[in-house]
Amino acid sequence: MWCEYDYNIYNLSRQEAELVTEGQEYPYWCYGSWSVVYTHAPLSQTRRVSVDMAQRELHWMLNGSGATREDRSARVTEDVERMWSPWAEDELGPMYGVQWRYAGPGGMHDQVVNVTQRLIDHPTTKRAVWTTWAPYEVDSMRLPPCTTTWAFNIVGGKVNLDIFARSTDVVCGMPYDTLEGWMLIHLMVNTLRSSGHDVKPGKLRFTTANAHVYCQNLDVWWEMLQPIRVEREVEFIAPKQCVFNFEGKGFKAVDYKAPIYTAKVAVV
Repeated sequence: MWCEYDYNIYNLSRQEAELVTEGQEYPYWCYGSWSVVYTHAPLSQTRRVSVDMAQRELHWMLNGSGATREDRSARVTEDVERMWSPWAEDELGPMYGVQWRYAGPGGMHDQVVNVTQRLIDHPTTKRAVWTTWAPYEVDSMRLPPCTTTWAFNIVGGKVNLDIFARSTDVVCGMPYDTLEGWMLIHLMVNTLRSSGHDVKPGKLRFTTANAHVYCQNLDVWWEMLQPIRVEREVEFIAPKQCVFNFEGKGFKAVDYKAPIYTAKVAVV
């Protein structure tokens, strides 16, 4: 069998794509909108994803991306230097973790606290949503957020997460967007359990308005589409940590040995 992640990627590749070149420093093949559901840890077995990098970036965002309420500019810290240094050496503006933890006028709105408490108090709520798309601040961000909305819901005792993205680099961005979403489900499950709720991990749905592959990474894209038969999904072990005490480490993929292919980030 194919693993779930690679099978979904293969299905995406079968969609009609359009080559976009006009006005583009980095031409790309656009597949348009796409939605996919994961019931296992989204780990490709045709191209390795760094579990360590994913959990360090998630930790960075959950902790405000190096910003404070008084200084609402995300910073490239040591934890995410490899991922974010192509965009800036230091300040990135009020993006990602800043919106998660210091949103609104004066940075007074903590969306992570608000959503988590809402789920604790009302597990069936349909309002457990946080967003990074702040229209009045987008122009001040070094890169407007690609993933814009995270919506939790609990159905049948399972914590599900829907992520919406305005734009998705399938080769460089999506592997981390989805893996970090899967990690977030587990952290939220642990948080709710610590408050007395009997819940377990559910599904992750990832939806993007624009799935694309940059021409400079077509060689890696080709390798990702080569069929690899596997006996089972990668065993993924989550730590006992919660949303607010996550240390940026603890998630493990057991015997994960997918091949490594280096892709180039399009700095746009």
